[in-house]
Amino acid sequence: MGLSKPAWDSNSWEEAVKAVERIKDEAELGRIAKEAQLWQARRAAVAKLEDQNILAGIAQHDAYYAVRQVAVAKLEDQNILAGIAQHDEDYAIRQAVVERITDQSILGKVAQHDAYYAVRQAAVERITDQSILGKVAQHGAYFSVRQSEVDRFTDKSILGLVAQHDAYYAVRQAAVAKLEDQSILAYIALNDGSVAVCRAAFAKITDPILLARIAKKAWHREARLAAVAKITDQSVLADVAEHEEDSDVRRAALARITDPMLRADIVLKG
Repeated sequence: MGLSKPAWDSNSWEEAVKAVERIKDEAELGRIAKEAQLWQARRAAVAKLEDQNILAGIAQHDAYYAVRQVAVAKLEDQNILAGIAQHDEDYAIRQAVVERITDQSILGKVAQHDAYYAVRQAAVERITDQSILGKVAQHGAYFSVRQSEVDRFTDKSILGLVAQHDAYYAVRQAAVAKLEDQSILAYIALNDGSVAVCRAAFAKITDPILLARIAKKAWHREARLAAVAKITDQSVLADVAEHEEDSDVRRAALARITDPMLRADIVLKG
């Protein structure tokens, strides 16, 4: 006649969980966490465990994510948490782990490379190291995370690089919104392939020399028109009115010339 199973290994999950709730012995709880056939019983045991070694094993190896999730919530070893954050197959586990990690370099790796948006975002929100924020802002594989990083970034040199070189226009635009450097803003207004980014950069430019350059050289007529609207230098306006190819930009420049003789001379020249 075989030995009867312990109550915690019952085929009924309700009975198994009730049995686990009555147990206080740490060693017995560890055994249940490893051996119980029903995940509900294992989870109930893990919820009562304090042994970090057993919790680490469960967090890494239990077959059921709900059991691993409870173990993760009680785990303190940063090295083990880092491994789980980068390698667990279940995104919910990786996200739960990220919220317990303090190692900034690990958070940076997760923010750049995790395949699931919520995990990347959770990592971003826990990064405080500006150098790591910079790396994610420049090199993150996912534009949404790079954009989130830009919103929190304070290093102007990195913001300038992101504003000029990021592959996604919304990230460049977010960086432009935090820039004040007139020369970088002018470069972007002159060269960025997105009208939205050019417009954002141009709106922050006040330097008259740079405005003149934009009025003459910007690839987008909207930028040239907007630059003309800010320029008061009569010689610059005359140059644009005489040499600009776009008729709307020429007329806008001519309309801002206040010297009647200069206006008449340009009109005569056609």
